[in-house]
Amino acid sequence: MAMILPIKVCIRDRLRRLAVIVQENSTTLVRDVISAASAKFKIDGKSLVLEEDGVDLDNDLLVIEWKNKLFMVLQENENWSPINNPPTESNSSFQENKSLNVETDCSKKKCTTSDGKTSESDTSDAPEQKRSKMSQTTD
Repeated sequence: MAMILPIKVCIRDRLRRLAVIVQENSTTLVRDVISAASAKFKIDGKSLVLEEDGVDLDNDLLVIEWKNKLFMVLQENENWSPINNPPTESNSSFQENKSLNVETDCSKKKCTTSDGKTSESDTSDAPEQKRSKMSQTTD
């Protein structure tokens, strides 16, 4: 009886993730994962790497050993990049969002950006500022 192997995969921008099913006893397991993911993502996948560190998966035994990890399918001329160094606009449609976390303490407003910087402002006499948008998008 053939054993099925569910594999979690994403593409380079990490915005889309899905699972594919392959046969664990296949002699072309890496190629099967790339093909199944390519069909679902509607891309032309060329290589398979670990999402967390970019280790190139070129051996079927590695897929079985790391079956509970997230894999990334890369197209030709794409390279893995760490999550804190996202793909650039030139090779992906990736857009970085920075959100501000807001805590209100009566008349003080403390804002913390996603990179850890904080600022405080006195809004006790400016209630209209409390309604201002607290998020921004950068390209």
